[in-house]
Amino acid sequence: MKIILVNYRYFISGGAERYYFNIKEILEKNGHEVIPFSVKSYRNFPNDYEKYFLDIVDDEVYFAQAKKKTPKMIIHYMLFM
Repeated sequence: MKIILVNYRYFISGGAERYYFNIKEILEKNGHEVIPFSVKSYRNFPNDYEKYFLDIVDDEVYFAQAKKKTPKMIIHYMLFM
């Protein structure tokens, strides 16, 4: 079976990504074809599908580095980016 796994990051930056890659490994060991889908980043693990990944929307990479976003900032980004 072909399975698409989607996550914002295609590299390990915390527990959620570690879980993602563990699930990917389990599915592949059980004969499934796993197709990753994510956002382009120089930190991503190499894969055959990265040409289909989305361009990065925000420079936010890690939760620890996350900037607080106000509604005004979000609206400005949506209107002018």
